[in-house]
Amino acid sequence: MISAHSAWFQRPAPRPEAKARLICFPYAGAGASVFLPWPARFRDYSIELCLVQIPGRENRIRETPLRSLPDLISGLLPALDPLLDRPFSFFGHSMGTLVAYEMMRELRRRNRPMPVRAFMSGALPPNIKIFRPVSHLPDDQIIQELVFRYKVLPDGFAASRELISLIMPTVRADLALMENHALRSEAPFATPITAIGGVDDTSTPREGLAAWSEHTLRPLKISLVPGGHFYIRPPPRQLLQLIIEDLGLEPGSPPA
Repeated sequence: MISAHSAWFQRPAPRPEAKARLICFPYAGAGASVFLPWPARFRDYSIELCLVQIPGRENRIRETPLRSLPDLISGLLPALDPLLDRPFSFFGHSMGTLVAYEMMRELRRRNRPMPVRAFMSGALPPNIKIFRPVSHLPDDQIIQELVFRYKVLPDGFAASRELISLIMPTVRADLALMENHALRSEAPFATPITAIGGVDDTSTPREGLAAWSEHTLRPLKISLVPGGHFYIRPPPRQLLQLIIEDLGLEPGSPPA
């Protein structure tokens, strides 16, 4: 039975009758609100969206941000477990792909249900490192690296000193979480993967996305959608349509 409230999840349009769930993991520094426009686009389908809310942001802003991925996984897992009672899929964007990936590994170790599909968006596989460590740098240098050099934080982030002071502790913790991640060698997943990138996102070229094929035993699907790294704000019609198609959804139906 699902608890009426869990700090780890936002369920903006609860659908207890839904035949399936899409569990969404946000990018570094962001919270569940980046996915709030999504449920309305899926209202004709029998699927419920469950949005991961990590400590240190939005309604959890007073909580200490986590700098360790194992700590995040161990905290999230008990809240996730009740959501696995029907077919489910993962969608992760940028840092969210890493969290989704390691959660899949943990579910497999525990012999728990696995996603019917994983959407890995805006990121290369965890075994490919493209950014140098920056979490230890002063705020201005982090902004220079991530906003202007790699373009993996929104431009508006650099324009507001108030915003910087508010969310920089969370951004810095998220960066440390990714930088300290130690990838262990494990078998590929039986879960099919859709790797998604923005056509203007230089951090996720198609040839880099192709490397996700090493992490699944099923044929990899690669999809490019309009926009740069933050194409999910707001999501283009093509992104949500490809999710619908890849899950085999029809109005009122569960994933194939």
